[in-house]
Amino acid sequence: MRADEVDVFVEVSSELTGFSARELLATGMAETYHATVSAKTGAVYGEFVHALRTPGWDPRTAGGSVLELAQAVTRLWYLGVWPALSEEARVSVGMSARTNRPFVVSPRAYAESLVWKTFSADPPGTRAAGFGSWGRPPRAAGVR
Repeated sequence: MRADEVDVFVEVSSELTGFSARELLATGMAETYHATVSAKTGAVYGEFVHALRTPGWDPRTAGGSVLELAQAVTRLWYLGVWPALSEEARVSVGMSARTNRPFVVSPRAYAESLVWKTFSADPPGTRAAGFGSWGRPPRAAGVR
């Protein structure tokens, strides 16, 4: 896997998620997610990246498989889960019906999911909050 391919994937992911490339890279999941997306989308991956890098492209007005893949990548970053695709998208990427199942990419994907960062929380079961943490008010959003 080439580093520039991961960089392009992170650039596209930044547009989809609203997080900066730096924040996405800090999760440590960029290479794993890139490998997952390229493996699951096959030859359609290049078309997907090209569509997302086209100036003026708006995922809200796109349709079909490219939109669904954009949603799948967004879910992957926010939840650490690759979703099952619709029949149309599954067929367009050449995935068999047997392998079209949602799955958690890795245990680390759960812990590094962007959903926790959106409200400055630690993922349950991954980090100790510390003794007496229940007695303090929650952190303000965006404050670490």
